[in-house]
Amino acid sequence: MKLKFYSLLIVASTAFSFSFATAADVAENWAKNCVLCHGKDGSGNTVTGKKNKVRDYRDPKVQAEFSDEKMIKTITEGVYVGKKERMEAFGDKFTPEEKQALVGYIRKFKK
Repeated sequence: MKLKFYSLLIVASTAFSFSFATAADVAENWAKNCVLCHGKDGSGNTVTGKKNKVRDYRDPKVQAEFSDEKMIKTITEGVYVGKKERMEAFGDKFTPEEKQALVGYIRKFKK
């Protein structure tokens, strides 16, 4: 019985530490790659964000315009208006799991 309990405890603590690491990683990815344009709060209220007409991710209407798949595509391929790059394409810089975590992070900005 003790062996089952300790095994369960180890599995649970491993899962918790993985989830914590993922949360820290997504916040770090956001801070390193997105804050310059999108701001800490997702508002886009930065010099670069205003220049590039970044949308306010706090606005539920803005969030409703983007499916998770579209956000992942945007993270991967970037945003271009004509030949001008408005958002860098991150391509393979992030794993599929990291891209999905960024989408979840963005969704939390909604008021």
